[in-house]
Amino acid sequence: IIYDKIKYDFDGYKHTYDIANAADYNADLFKAIDYCINYSTEGTNKGDWHLGAAGEMIMLAQNLAIVNASILLNNIGTPISMLGFWTSSQYYDGLFVYSWYVTLDDGNSGMRGCRDYKHQVLPLLAFTKQA
Repeated sequence: IIYDKIKYDFDGYKHTYDIANAADYNADLFKAIDYCINYSTEGTNKGDWHLGAAGEMIMLAQNLAIVNASILLNNIGTPISMLGFWTSSQYYDGLFVYSWYVTLDDGNSGMRGCRDYKHQVLPLLAFTKQA
């Protein structure tokens, strides 16, 4: 997905499980995906969560104050930090596949090879599961 289109990418659930089901999938190399597909909480199961697409993470950045206020008001966890988070949105330059990340303080995104840089992972709960 090229930079001009990432804000319209809301297919995180599909991307996550497409990557996990790919022939070359290796949990040791794709730790962010592995973490999300194996994540569960009380009331949720493995497979309910996904690594958000760039558009989903940008939308989260735009609404972070409301999301964090809800977390605090309902006493359901720790507010989400404003650091850089990996997304499941990818870009292929003809030679390498890169993963996009989004910083939640301003919703900006950048592109880095997922094996070269460390960013946080934030599993998202799918509102509806996609085929």
